[in-house]
Amino acid sequence: MDSDKFGPLLPGFVQIEPPYCYRCPYGKDGYPGCELACAQALEEKILAEDPDTAAAFILEPVMGDFSVVAGPDEYYTRVGEICRRYGLLLIADEVTTGFGRTGKLFATQDWDPQPDMLCLGKAITNGYVPLSATLVTQAIYSRFLGKGNYFSHGVTHGGHPVSCAVGLAAVDLILRENLAENSKQVGVYLKSRLEELMTRRPIIGEVRGKGLMLGVELVKNRQTKKPISDNEMSDLNVDIVLLGLLISTRGNNIRLLPPLIFDESLADEIVRVLDQAMDKKLLNELGKKGRLIKEVLRTKIWP
Repeated sequence: MDSDKFGPLLPGFVQIEPPYCYRCPYGKDGYPGCELACAQALEEKILAEDPDTAAAFILEPVMGDFSVVAGPDEYYTRVGEICRRYGLLLIADEVTTGFGRTGKLFATQDWDPQPDMLCLGKAITNGYVPLSATLVTQAIYSRFLGKGNYFSHGVTHGGHPVSCAVGLAAVDLILRENLAENSKQVGVYLKSRLEELMTRRPIIGEVRGKGLMLGVELVKNRQTKKPISDNEMSDLNVDIVLLGLLISTRGNNIRLLPPLIFDESLADEIVRVLDQAMDKKLLNELGKKGRLIKEVLRTKIWP
């Protein structure tokens, strides 16, 4: 996130670098030899600030906008233990990962310690209407019971009956059709196919993610991990579109978050298109049409 373009920000918030193993911001060679420096950074930050004023640690189980990055399972255990040690609430943002995206109903459901709060949205209504929810533990809930303890705050459309009805229907469908399990099974298959593609296409530096939330990082050189340029990424994106696949990209990363009803035949189609788009001979054949589309995109002339 380009934080310099957003501001002024609320004071009192400090950050640590993410558990980005492929490009470790702590200069380590990899897990487990790194001794989870990314988790230790949380404790160091708490002590550097003031343990008495630290209130909570907020994290995404899988960082979607940050190019589908997730730490090792041990990372979440360690940061949870640090939060307990210093009395911080552990808040998990499951707006993207919740309701089956990572192959479980919730990405955090097997964490130990468990989060104190969950932030939910998106799949709670399958994106049809706006709805979000915040789940808290009984210990937090009980603090707001009784006269004078109610947290009064304006909520213009809170509890909107249409949104809530859609939410109930969507969650019922996710559970009835066992879509979290489908996300797990098809996600494992798609990831394995992408890893197979990686053996043939050196432009792929890493394949990562969980369930149907996968990322493909593209590089010029696997040894140096130098990213492909923005122009190269733009060209590749156009070529992928020309071959019939719409993808989400960030920097030098392709983000794949297909619907939870996805099947293996569609997973094969994704890999086939990506494989073709990375074929230099095919790129030359697509060149003329691609240049036309890129010009349309550049000038924003839409039909």
